[in-house]
Amino acid sequence: MIIKKLKEAANYVSMHKKSVGRVGFAVLAQGLIGLMSVLTSFVLPARIGPEEYGYYQEFFFYLSYLNVLGIGVNDGIALNYAGMECSEEKKRKIRSALFIQIGYIIIATIVFCGIALLQGSLEKKFIVILLSANILPTIIICVESGIFLAENKSYIYNLAAVLQKTIFCLLLVLLLVNKIHYYRWIILSQTLTNYLIAIVFFFWAKDYYIGRLGQFQEGFKELGMLSSTGIMVALSVAVSGLIPSFGRIIVEHFCSISEYGIYSFYISLLSIVLSFTSAVGIVVFPIIRNTKSELVKNDYQLFDKYLSIAGLGIYLLYPILYLFIKYFLKDYYDGIGYLGFLLPICYPIAKIQILMTPYYKMYRKEKQLLAVNAVSLVITVALNSVAYLVFRNTMAIAMTSLVSCDFYYALMRRYLPREVKKQNSVWELAVQAVFVGGIVVGGFFYK
Repeated sequence: MIIKKLKEAANYVSMHKKSVGRVGFAVLAQGLIGLMSVLTSFVLPARIGPEEYGYYQEFFFYLSYLNVLGIGVNDGIALNYAGMECSEEKKRKIRSALFIQIGYIIIATIVFCGIALLQGSLEKKFIVILLSANILPTIIICVESGIFLAENKSYIYNLAAVLQKTIFCLLLVLLLVNKIHYYRWIILSQTLTNYLIAIVFFFWAKDYYIGRLGQFQEGFKELGMLSSTGIMVALSVAVSGLIPSFGRIIVEHFCSISEYGIYSFYISLLSIVLSFTSAVGIVVFPIIRNTKSELVKNDYQLFDKYLSIAGLGIYLLYPILYLFIKYFLKDYYDGIGYLGFLLPICYPIAKIQILMTPYYKMYRKEKQLLAVNAVSLVITVALNSVAYLVFRNTMAIAMTSLVSCDFYYALMRRYLPREVKKQNSVWELAVQAVFVGGIVVGGFFYK
C-alpha cells in the first residue's frame, strides 16, 4: 500500500515538475518566514510583556485588514489576467486604473487621520494614525502581488515576503539589543518596513505605474472591472481571517490590555501556521488554473489525501509549545488553556486556505465563497458573543472559536464546486475530538 502511494506521488511530480517547483519554492520561502516569526511570536512577547505586546498586536491585527481598502483590485488582476501576456494596451488600462486607485487611497488616508483625532486615549490615537500611514504601502504591495501572480512570477511574491520579514526582524533585533521595549518603536519599525517593500515592489513592476496613461473613462472602467471581479475574493479573505480571530475583538473591548496581550499571543501562534498556509494557497491558485480541467478534479482528491495526513503534525506541536511557554514565557502561562482549543483550528483553516479556496476561485465561485464565509462569520460572532455573555470567560471564546471553525470547514466542503470529487472527513473531526478531550481532561489533573 505504501509503495503504491509513493509511486502515485512520484508520477504526480514527474507530470507537474514546474508546478511542484513553484509550490516547493513557496513552501521554502514561507518556511524561512516561519523561522523568523519565532522572533516576533516568542522573543518579542517575552521581552516587552503582555501590556506592550497587547498594543502592538492591536495595531498588527487591524493592519492585516487594510488591504480591503484596495477594493479587490489585486485579486481582480490575478483572476482576469492569470497566465496571460499583458500587451502595452492592457498595461495602459491597468496603469490608468491604478492612478485612480491611488487618488482614493489618499482620501481614505485623510479620513482615517480624522478618525484618529476622535479616539479617546493617546494609545488609540497613535495606533489609528500609524494605520493611516500604512494604507498606501499596503495597497501597493497587494496590487503588485496580484500582478506578479498573474504573470506567473510567484517567486518574486515569495522573495518579497522573505525580504519584508527579514527587514522587520533586523529592525526588531536592533531595538531589543538596545533595550528599547516600547511598542511605538516596534510599530514604527513595521511601518518603515512596509514603505521599503512598497518602493521595491514599485520598481519591480514600474511598467504598470510609469508610462502612457489612457483616458479617465478608460481607467475608471478598468478599475470597475477589476474591482467587480476581485472584491468578492477580497471580502472573502477578510471575512475568513475574522472567523478564527473574532474573539480578539471581544477581548479587546471587554478585558484589560494585559488580558488582550495574552490572548493575542496565543492567536499569534496560530497565525504563524495560517500565514504559511495562506501564502501557499495564493501560489496554488494560478497553478491549478493553468492545469487541464479533468486532471484538476483528480488532483483535488490526491492533494486532500496527503494534506489530511500531513496536517496531523499540527497536534504534535502542543507538548513542545506547552513546555516552552511554561518555562520561558511565564507571563503568558496563565492563558495556556487557550492553546488546547486554538491550536486545532490550524487544521481545518489550513485545508481551506491551501486547497478549498483556490478551487472556489478556479471555478469562478467567488459569490458562493463569500456567502459561505459570511454565514460562517455570523455563526462565529453568535457563538463567541453568547459564550462571553453567559460565562464571562475568555476560555469560552477560545472554545467556541474552534467549534465555529469546524462549522466553517464543514460548509466549505459541502458547497465545493460540484465538479470536484470529495472524500469523507468524519475521521478528521474524530481525531480533533480525541485531542481536545484529552487536553480538557488532562487540565483537571495537571497544569
